[in-house]
Amino acid sequence: MVTYRIDTTTLREVPQDVGATWEHVERLEAGGEAGDGGPAVPSGAWRPMLRLSHVLHWRGRLDDADRLVDAVRRAAGAAHDAPGAGEAVRRDCASVLAFADQGQGRARYDAGRYAEAEALFASALDRRTREGAPSDQVESSRISLAAARARRAEGAATL
Repeated sequence: MVTYRIDTTTLREVPQDVGATWEHVERLEAGGEAGDGGPAVPSGAWRPMLRLSHVLHWRGRLDDADRLVDAVRRAAGAAHDAPGAGEAVRRDCASVLAFADQGQGRARYDAGRYAEAEALFASALDRRTREGAPSDQVESSRISLAAARARRAEGAATL
C-alpha cells in the first residue's frame, strides 16, 4: 500500500517511500491492457495516481507526472466508453477525467504553457458543467481558465 503524509508547510502530499510508490505505479502499468481493450489501470488506483502526479508536478518532474496522468486518462476514457458502462461508471470516469484535465492544466500553467493550460482547463470546465460537478469544482475550473486566458493574452500583447 502506498502511503503519504501531508507536509504541514506546503499542505502537499508527500509519499512516505518514493521507491515503493514507483514500484506500485510500475506494477499497475505492467498489469495494463491485456489485449481485451480493458482499462490499463484499475479504477481504484486512478485517484491515488492523480495525487501522486500532483506531488511530481510540485517537485518539477512534469514528464513523470504526465506519464501517470496519461495512464489514468487512458484507463478512465476506456471505462467511460466501454459498451454497457452504466451511468454511475460514466459519471465517475468523467469526474476523474476532469481532475486529470485540471491537474495537467495547472502543470502547464506553472510551466508557462498557457495555450495548453487553457485547453485543459476548458475541457475540465466542460466536463464538470456537463456532469453537474460540485460548484467549487466548476468555479475552480472557471477561475483557472480565466487566468490562463489572461496570461496568454499578456504574452500575445508583449510580442
